[in-house]
Amino acid sequence: MRILLTLTLANCVLSHITLESPKPFKVAADGLSNPLAPSGANFPCQGKVSLPDGGPTVMTIGQEQKATFSGLATHGGGSCQISLLKGFDPSKENADFRVIKTQYGCLTNSKGNLDGGKANPMTFVIPDSVEPGDYSGSWTWQSKATGELYQMCFPITVVAKKRSRIERRKPESSPNVKRGLEELPPVWLANLGEVTGTCSVKPQQQIVEFPEPGKDVEHSEGDEKLFKAECNGNPFAKGGVAKPSNPSSSATPTSAPAKETTSKNPAPSATSTSAPSKPTTSNKPTTSNKPTSTKSTATTPKATSSASPSSSKAPAPAVSTPPAPSASSGSTGICEEGKYLCVNGHMFSVCTGGRWTGPQPLAANTHCEGEVGELKIVNE
Repeated sequence: MRILLTLTLANCVLSHITLESPKPFKVAADGLSNPLAPSGANFPCQGKVSLPDGGPTVMTIGQEQKATFSGLATHGGGSCQISLLKGFDPSKENADFRVIKTQYGCLTNSKGNLDGGKANPMTFVIPDSVEPGDYSGSWTWQSKATGELYQMCFPITVVAKKRSRIERRKPESSPNVKRGLEELPPVWLANLGEVTGTCSVKPQQQIVEFPEPGKDVEHSEGDEKLFKAECNGNPFAKGGVAKPSNPSSSATPTSAPAKETTSKNPAPSATSTSAPSKPTTSNKPTTSNKPTSTKSTATTPKATSSASPSSSKAPAPAVSTPPAPSASSGSTGICEEGKYLCVNGHMFSVCTGGRWTGPQPLAANTHCEGEVGELKIVNE
């Protein structure tokens, strides 16, 4: 009996931190409380997820929310972030989580693990810039003592805040407030192998300071000196590590396009990393997730005014127009069918079925600029 009691107490002392509330996703793999694998194999959200019993947690814009935890292995706390991703289907191709809260000194103020009780909760607010809808929430924790990165994800449904009769007479939000997750900074990532590339931090016994913490920042440990991270390995972050191309469709880069081209709705290559050997004559995007809501209506682009490229110069990319949406598909109000969107300068999305597809990488040595429908590809 004494031995059994000793083992039970030991397991309690060593129990990892687990997100209690909001209710997390169910995950296919075991080990919800374990850190993300150093290889990044189970990023994001520790692998394939499914909705928990009872469905997503409902959260109101502008109201304070609270994340609570169980477990004692706080490792001296560290740096935590709450971030959001549209929809309930996070994956390696769909993991552009955007930060709504950063806390330095989260979980505990003690130097080691807890002797009892619970880890400190983390409060956050859904900002006005977030539109109502379904989201995958993410709690990430960079351990102060071990250098490990933890991530636990949870489904939520964001609803608009109730307004009084007097408030309803006023505009719902300031005209200067831009809505959408793209207005928020990307979540910080490191130490995840191929996912984050060379971006890594070692155990510093100091709290890591993130390059882009966002507007809502809490410093629970006062003026304690922070260790400034010099990089963000998030492949969706501007200036982050480039996402690996699909090996079955990528090619070795040989040269860059001769000059930049501008079109209203270009169809950039999503997986090839080499410049085209001949001017293309079809406007079909080469993304791995082709639009399914419209039939292909390829049109031959007009020839440019420049002469045919010589063998010593790479040709300029073709200017083309994406297929027009069918009358039945139309726009759902989320985005306009067939439009292209520049994502973080080095990726693009296309509106398919009224929703943006997961961001796809541009060709090597190029980046994009412009608003929705005015995408411009620029040589670097």
